[in-house]
Amino acid sequence: MKPDFYKDGKFWDIPKIKDYEQACKLGNEYFNQYALYMRSNPRLIGSNMIMLSVKDMQLNSPNTGVEVGFLSELERRLFLKS
Repeated sequence: MKPDFYKDGKFWDIPKIKDYEQACKLGNEYFNQYALYMRSNPRLIGSNMIMLSVKDMQLNSPNTGVEVGFLSELERRLFLKS
């Protein structure tokens, strides 16, 4: 599944997945897709897409493993770069 980074006025509109482990893995993959997208579109760096996505995640409460996986991969990547 490939995420749409802006769809219907939202930066995060992900279907719920019942299997938590599968959802976390999908969230990791979504972050990897996001990172590739940003590398291909460097003009968007600094445009607050992460913040807008997290805002939409909060509206999509309760959060699922997809959100957890996405943000965990972000955190992992930040730590590896520091």
